[in-house]
Amino acid sequence: MNNSFEKYCPLILVADDERVTRMLLRHLLEKDGYQVIETKNGAECLEAYQKHQPDMVLLDAMMPVMDGFTCCRELVKFPRTEQIPVLMITALDDQASVDRAFQAGATDYVTKPIHPPLLRQRLKRILQATWAEKALRDSEKKYRSLVDNLKEVIFQLDKKGVITFLNPAWTEMTGFSIAESLNYHFTHFLHLEEVSFYQEKTQELLDQKNPDWVAQLRYLRKDGGFGWMEFFGNLMVLNDGNILGISGTLNDITEQKRREKYLNADSATTHVLAEARNLKEATFNILQVICENLEWDIGQIWIMDDKQNVLHCIETYENPDVPNIKKFTKITKGYTFPSGIGMIGRIWSEGKVVWLSNIAHEYEFKQKNLVQEIGLNCAFGVPIIDGEEKLGVMTFFSKEVQQQDNDLLQTMLTIGSELGQFIKRKQVEEELQLLGKLLALRYQSYIVADENLNIISISEGSKQFSDSPEEVFEGNDVRLGFPEFYGLESTFIDILEGKEGNFELSGINRNSEGKTTQYINIYFVANQREESLKNRLFIFFEEVSDKMALKQALVQKENEAFILLNKLSAAKEYIDKVISSMADALLVTNADGIIKTVNEAVTELFEYEQDELLNSSINLLLGEEFTNHQNLSGHNLILEHNFSDWEINCLTKTGKKIPVAFSCATIKTDVKEEGFVYVLRDITERKQAQEALEYQNEMLQTELNEAARYVFSLLPSPLKGDISIQQQFVPSLQLGGDAFDYYWLDEDHLVVYLLDVAGHGVKSALLSVSVLNLLRTQSLYNTDFSSPKTVLAELNRVFQMNEMGDDYFTMWYGVFNSKTRKLTYGCAGHPPAILLTNNGNNNGNKITVQQLASMSIPIGMIPNFEYEEATCEITDPSTLYIFSDGIYEIHQDNGKVWGLQAFVDYLTDFHNQSNLIPVEKILQQVQQLHNLKSLNDDVSLLQISLN
Repeated sequence: MNNSFEKYCPLILVADDERVTRMLLRHLLEKDGYQVIETKNGAECLEAYQKHQPDMVLLDAMMPVMDGFTCCRELVKFPRTEQIPVLMITALDDQASVDRAFQAGATDYVTKPIHPPLLRQRLKRILQATWAEKALRDSEKKYRSLVDNLKEVIFQLDKKGVITFLNPAWTEMTGFSIAESLNYHFTHFLHLEEVSFYQEKTQELLDQKNPDWVAQLRYLRKDGGFGWMEFFGNLMVLNDGNILGISGTLNDITEQKRREKYLNADSATTHVLAEARNLKEATFNILQVICENLEWDIGQIWIMDDKQNVLHCIETYENPDVPNIKKFTKITKGYTFPSGIGMIGRIWSEGKVVWLSNIAHEYEFKQKNLVQEIGLNCAFGVPIIDGEEKLGVMTFFSKEVQQQDNDLLQTMLTIGSELGQFIKRKQVEEELQLLGKLLALRYQSYIVADENLNIISISEGSKQFSDSPEEVFEGNDVRLGFPEFYGLESTFIDILEGKEGNFELSGINRNSEGKTTQYINIYFVANQREESLKNRLFIFFEEVSDKMALKQALVQKENEAFILLNKLSAAKEYIDKVISSMADALLVTNADGIIKTVNEAVTELFEYEQDELLNSSINLLLGEEFTNHQNLSGHNLILEHNFSDWEINCLTKTGKKIPVAFSCATIKTDVKEEGFVYVLRDITERKQAQEALEYQNEMLQTELNEAARYVFSLLPSPLKGDISIQQQFVPSLQLGGDAFDYYWLDEDHLVVYLLDVAGHGVKSALLSVSVLNLLRTQSLYNTDFSSPKTVLAELNRVFQMNEMGDDYFTMWYGVFNSKTRKLTYGCAGHPPAILLTNNGNNNGNKITVQQLASMSIPIGMIPNFEYEEATCEITDPSTLYIFSDGIYEIHQDNGKVWGLQAFVDYLTDFHNQSNLIPVEKILQQVQQLHNLKSLNDDVSLLQISLN
């Protein structure tokens, strides 16, 4: 027990009409150090409450005079500086009764039978929460100042969306004072494009379609700009259910959004440059991804015309949602700017960024009226450079009023540098293409060989330089045609591995009969940068007369090629790292399903080498199961459709079948080619786990069924004779804990008992079987089995429930003396036995009813409890019914429980009609009465005829 309980002894008011329950609660509460006051009904509870002012009320739901629900409603009306907690105790655990308890004002509820550990925890938790709430109210002033100093905006809106509360963090975020903001609609401070979305979502919140709402919205600042905030709102609901409005928090995420936009723009441009096939495709796509990611309306690229020494526009992107924007771009594309003139000329001449916050006043542009008509307010430009070389200028325009953003300019300088490198790379490629044409015109000959020196490609005329021309063909060893290559294998390996840049064989002669001696030089180079060209040895042949000129050209072009490939690798490095680091298998195909890219996880999963997969069909991996399911031919997927978490069986290269979950998404671009991205995951372990779980469930159900049959087999057969016993046992859908037995203790004494273990399942069934075996074998220590109270006390000693409140049971135990016709019985928290006696009258009701019970608690709850027993003399022909509570605790459609008294009345009506009632008919009639196919609890029913 914590320090609060040790310093203070709480006073608990208990209201319950059952003496046994009050006795049990007093025992438990006083043991834990509480003071206890007992009352028997709601009216007494109200009087005691006003007199003693307890710390908590334990209130039974069903009581005479005034029930617990009515009493609770009256308790909460009493004027108090603080609300006293009420814990409702009820046997009604249906949702309607729970809702009714809370509507009456209850703090919490527990169901009967009471589990002591659960009750202790509930009491402690509720009292601690009540004291904490009081402490919170006492310190409200202190925490009010904390709210005012929070950096997070706290707000409240009424149902119409009008601002009713803000803390000072609002002014720090937006620039608007609280006085300038209160009583204004919240949309007054939102960016125009966010208003419709905000209104839709807040209406869903007010309609209680969602419990809360989180969104990222643009807000307006007092300085004319805008920022981003994270909006978190939930409903303010009063106790009566009425909606007061919306409250929540606002966090400024402008800086976070800016960083995300810059990162996305940089990543997107890198991807564009890696995939672009030419300069025009690259420039348009770069402008588009920058404008869309950074939310600028116009982007333009200007390149210097070296002949005229002016900058002219080669590409433009415009936001299609801006009116008249095409008119602006059409006009500007017709202009040129000399170095140093206008924003574009200044960027070129100075090689620095320029930011214009007000174009109409600062931008040197002939069509200022058009700028104002479109509503353009802000512009900036950055140079396109490669190292120290200036190649062009990028400019961007926006309708939004924006202050100079140095982080944005730094990001754009990086992008300008990447674009400059791309432009230079394309220029180098064009030069290489031109070189190839020149070499072809000059009949330059070459051979391409792989790392094993097998010929891959041959140019026309290369055989004329061979010592054995007939050996020079694709697939053959190049050394067979050029014996000079033998002994140079280590040199070739060094070239392929990058240890040497190139190698040259000079002055080799070829003597042919009848021909002039031919002198040639042979040059060897290899690529170390571009993946698709790695492990390729390039062999060039030329006449000695051209040696010097061509050697210089080749060395120069080789260096340019290495620079080009190095830049290409840097551009692709980011994407390659992402793909290779993925744990899931990832592959990319073109629109026809031909594999173009795979990561290492693909080769590990399917056991193929990368070269075996590239340029193969995706059906090699996914197989016929995928294509047949889709009713597809090859890979003709609908391009607009994506697939997520499909499960199919695939075959690896070795023929092993593996279950795979995969997702597929289309790659959409503005060019004609389209393709697909696949992400695949091996789910073998997950499938094995599912199968194992299903098997275990099946085995468990089989064992439960066997256990149920075993319990049923232990029950006695009907008893015949002067005293007859009929019995019915109907188990519920779960294995339960009902058990009963009857036998002659000696020739005069008949023992009859029935027990009901709390809960369901194997544990409850085992407990009932244990008790049954102890009584049947009369193995209880020092016990008189003809004395019910002695039997109940010894069972209570042997079977004590655990700390979780399990392992207890109720029991009715009776001994009938056939000579004296006296019935001695004891009841441990069990429903009373019902004795129906035929008094022989013929006027109206001829049946008298007695409920045979003693005030004792269930077995296992309190050690050393003294159980009681009682005696009943049976003179007239009578029928005794002993049963478990499952036969009458039946929830009806009106939300109420049928109950014990209703069942007793039902039995009485039956016996008034006929003394001889088959016991199975009673159960059938109960089920028909309530339209039940099966009962929710075990039902045991004994019918003892004492005639």
